[in-house]
Amino acid sequence: MNQDMVGAFMQSLRKEQGMTQKDLAERIGVSDKTISKWENGNSMPDTSILLSLCKELDISVNELLACEKIPPEEYSKKAEVNMMKLIRENQEQRRNGRAQVILGCLVLIVLVVLSFLSIGANLAIYVDAPAVLFLLIGLLGVALLSGASTWGERLHAFRVMVIPIGALESLISCVTVFQNVDMQGETVGPCLAVVSLSLLYALGAYILFYILEMRLQKR
Repeated sequence: MNQDMVGAFMQSLRKEQGMTQKDLAERIGVSDKTISKWENGNSMPDTSILLSLCKELDISVNELLACEKIPPEEYSKKAEVNMMKLIRENQEQRRNGRAQVILGCLVLIVLVVLSFLSIGANLAIYVDAPAVLFLLIGLLGVALLSGASTWGERLHAFRVMVIPIGALESLISCVTVFQNVDMQGETVGPCLAVVSLSLLYALGAYILFYILEMRLQKR
């Protein structure tokens, strides 16, 4: 189903009922941020909440999935259509999940090979390959473990986690460098510059993910 359409339908019904996002959130026991995510198409309500949500919006679950109010004479037909859509989407998500794992493994292999090839090459002068590799591996792990099923959810997970991953990598690099380098005055600055690269890359990635997430929400 189209999450953007479901979200827009929920928003219109909520406004028809004269409720704010906070009002609806309090009635069904969630936060207003959760309502905002649903209405923006970034996520879908959990099955445990669907019945109470539909009750407050004065519709059936079938109508919510269809993104329209259904006349009684068409209800049975629409139920069958929605069921077939759900089955097809479930099958497609399973195929996409397997494809993501395979693609992730291939990307990881390519990154490892490139990182070894870049050692001693001119590329290493401009790019800290290990830092980029660590950051990409971390984001790959987030993609595989977050359970996100839409690009909106994936981008949100990336944006939330990229700064902590970059900070962790900088901390590890800092400890490693300061333990293995004879810290004299002239070496402190270059070493600090090196360990800060991971955080710099993470900040750049955060801005990129934020822009992409905002553009996706406006579609």
